Amino acid sequence: MVAWLKIERAKYHDSINTTDYAQLQLRRALRSHGHSRHRSDDLVESRSWAVDHPNAQGDINNTNSGNVGVGTATPTANYKLDVTGPQIINYGGDTVSSLFINATGGNGVPAFKVQVPATGQQKAFQLINAGGASGWASFEFNVGGTGKAGLALGGGSATRDTTFFRDGVGLLRTGGSFIVDGNIGIGTTSPTKKLHMVSGTDTNTSFLFMDTGVHGGTYFDVGGTANNESYLNMNVYRAGTYTTRFGVSASGHLFLQPGASGNVGVGTSTPGYKLDIQGGQLNTSGGLCIAGDCKTAWSQVGGASQWSTSGSNIYYNSGSAGIGTTTPNKSSASSAVTVNGSSTAIYELAIGDVRKGNMYHDGTTLSVYNNANGALTLGTNSTERFRIDAAGNVGIGTAPTAKRLEVSGDLNASGTITGGTIQAKYQDVAEWVESSQLLSAGTVVVLDQTKSNQVIASSQAYDTRVAGVIPPNLVSRWVKEETAKSWLQPPEE
Repeated sequence: MVAWLKIERAKYHDSINTTDYAQLQLRRALRSHGHSRHRSDDLVESRSWAVDHPNAQGDINNTNSGNVGVGTATPTANYKLDVTGPQIINYGGDTVSSLFINATGGNGVPAFKVQVPATGQQKAFQLINAGGASGWASFEFNVGGTGKAGLALGGGSATRDTTFFRDGVGLLRTGGSFIVDGNIGIGTTSPTKKLHMVSGTDTNTSFLFMDTGVHGGTYFDVGGTANNESYLNMNVYRAGTYTTRFGVSASGHLFLQPGASGNVGVGTSTPGYKLDIQGGQLNTSGGLCIAGDCKTAWSQVGGASQWSTSGSNIYYNSGSAGIGTTTPNKSSASSAVTVNGSSTAIYELAIGDVRKGNMYHDGTTLSVYNNANGALTLGTNSTERFRIDAAGNVGIGTAPTAKRLEVSGDLNASGTITGGTIQAKYQDVAEWVESSQLLSAGTVVVLDQTKSNQVIASSQAYDTRVAGVIPPNLVSRWVKEETAKSWLQPPEE
């Protein structure tokens, strides 16, 4: 059996109009002895395409209530026109694309146009890749067959990125994150950096604004001058206004916290000073300046190399040191340490940050104190010579006991020694005063009224002026009168 499609023109008449139409007939031929023959009852199916002329537009329409299939005998129920084949529609000579439209409407006339209702959420255009999640669906613009740009959507749960490309190179990808493979230009068509923003004016312009949406944020602004200089400011919102906190001036100077308030912290987020450095050291090779007074070495601080160090020791070779004064050495000595006060001066000693002793002057009296419960000592030749213990007892040449004064060694007094009770080792006056007479042992002596501090032999019994008796172990040796000296001493062996 052989089947063919027959198209013929016919006319349809009704009571009002006559309509031309094209009739499509599917016929079959029966072969007999190798020849085909036609019979009128071989008509299989007939469908009519009408050419209607009421509006003189030459519209073609199909009055059938079913669907039309091209390349398929079973058009999909939802499609009025179901075309199957490698090239569905070709108008203009393309032999590759499934759908090719060669626009001839001229400049500004769309080659493809879809109009959707004004209400609802209608899809004007949809690209579907039937290959599943691993496929791609893309939309490409091609200018002159060389410049290509477009949009591609990749499948897969992990790689479902939307990519904007140009000449086969991805420029921008979105897939949960916004990724740019090239450069972004704002205000420029030739960006040279990943983000290149151009204002086109030297006037101060805000470029980047980061806002919390609740209580302000931070923004950066950039400006320039006619001298080919630019500047940058970072402004932070605080207390109802934006204040510049960081920047680079047109002169190239970096500044932090330029206002009267605000501190800079290094190693701390709560600086207590204009510059507060915590947790490390500050190193500068050019020196440090305080109120315009700049020093480039520690030796310049406090004088010209006067203080020196040796390990953990610090020493001062020449000159004097002053505390509370710029002119120490009031005594004109070779060197001195001078402590100066307005009304009092004190030299204080402390151990463990606790005061232990001091030397104090109130303008009249010099006082030396041991503030601890201990002794105060003086010494010479690395030997202690004088001590006052915590109870106030004094020892000279020896440590004091319960006596107020203890002396180890001879004691000489040029004046009179007085007291409530004087205890002496030898209480007899005759044993230790001079005499102008030769006195023998057992002689009773009285004070010599004609001489000072001398005795003579008593001249009467029961003399009430008795000063003593010459002991047996002493003899009196008389010396010439002109020396006015005689003394008692132990007899010679």
